[in-house]
Amino acid sequence: DTIVAEFDMMKRLNLQKSKAPRTTARKSVEEATYSKFDEKSGILEVGYKDIDPRRATLIVNRMVDLLDQEFKRLTVDKASAKRAYLETSVAAVEQETRRLSDQLIAFQARSGIIDFTTQASENTRAIAQLQSQIVSKQMELELQKKYVPESDSRIVKLKAELAGLEKLMTGLKEGGGEFATGPVSQKDIPALSVQYLGLKRDLEISQSTLALLKQQYEMAKLESMDTSATFQVVERADVPEVRYSPGRAKTAVIATVAGFFVSVLVAFVVEYFHKA
Repeated sequence: DTIVAEFDMMKRLNLQKSKAPRTTARKSVEEATYSKFDEKSGILEVGYKDIDPRRATLIVNRMVDLLDQEFKRLTVDKASAKRAYLETSVAAVEQETRRLSDQLIAFQARSGIIDFTTQASENTRAIAQLQSQIVSKQMELELQKKYVPESDSRIVKLKAELAGLEKLMTGLKEGGGEFATGPVSQKDIPALSVQYLGLKRDLEISQSTLALLKQQYEMAKLESMDTSATFQVVERADVPEVRYSPGRAKTAVIATVAGFFVSVLVAFVVEYFHKA
């Protein structure tokens, strides 16, 4: 329709009085237009056949311009839709990341520790040291009992030291003891570790997803600004110096043969009327 309007095809083809002038003009332009696409190179060749070579050149170059505009419009629309989708996704994932980060911070504030792995290691090491001291004191106490009575000061001292170590062990396991390395008791560490690792894993996944979406979003912004890779005019049409078709020799042969047969036919008609 653009070609028909810009080059006034209906007037040029004398279609003003036709019943369907626009449809006829469209069909005329369509029949005069040809194209060839090479799948290997990705090159599309467009041509237009007309009696006037200059007009044919103008029309085919205008077609190429319209193709360029249309491809860019489609590319920009697609890139814009992708960009809008990524913007929405990035905003949603950013909000989710902030929510998970706040949950992890609140959980760490409630538990009073930053890293459960370090806490568990310190608690385990302290318990092992206390356990070793308790076993050593128990062995020493049993050995002393064989040689001295229960009322002996050494036995009393060992029992007191053993009771103190056991009290410290209980405090460490239950939390808040003198040797405790944090406010969390040893028995609560497994359950809290599961919660901590779950929150930390969800936050890391959300952060990784956010980084990937932001990377894709930046690429989409570049795609929306650069459409040269989608459609590029390799070469524009020039005014042809020779006709495309029909060939001069072919036209001469056809005209000669047609003239001969028409002459023979006319001779027969004249002879018929002469005899009549």
